[in-house]
Amino acid sequence: GNSELGLTSRIEELKSQLRNLEEEIGFLRARNAELAKKYEVKRVEDEERVKGLVDQVNGMKRELESSRRQKDGSEAKLEKKVEEVTETEMQLKSLKEETEEERNRLNEEIEYLKGENEKLHTRIAELDSLNM
Repeated sequence: GNSELGLTSRIEELKSQLRNLEEEIGFLRARNAELAKKYEVKRVEDEERVKGLVDQVNGMKRELESSRRQKDGSEAKLEKKVEEVTETEMQLKSLKEETEEERNRLNEEIEYLKGENEKLHTRIAELDSLNM
C-alpha cells in the first residue's frame, strides 16, 4: 500500500508539473503572439518610413533635375543675350565708322564749296571793278 501511495503522490506531482508547464506554454504563446504583433506593427512602420524616405529622395532628385534644367535654360538665355549685346556693339561700331566717313566726306565737300565760294567772290569783285 505504501508504494502505491508513493506512486499516487508522484503522479499528482507530475500532473502538477504538467499543469505548470502548460500554463507556462500558454503564457509563452501569448507573449510570442504579442511580440509577433509588435514586430508586424514595427515592420509596417519601418516599411512606411522607408517608402517615405524613398519618396523624399525621389522628390529631391526631381527638384535637382528641374533646377539643373532651369540653370541650363538660364545659361542658354544668358549666352543668347551676350551674343545679342555683342552683335549690337558691332552694329554700333560699324555705324560709328560710317558716320565718321560721312562726316569726313561732308567736311571735304564743305571745304571744296568754300573754295568755290571764294573763287566766285573774287570773280564778282573783278566784274565789279570792271563795271566801275
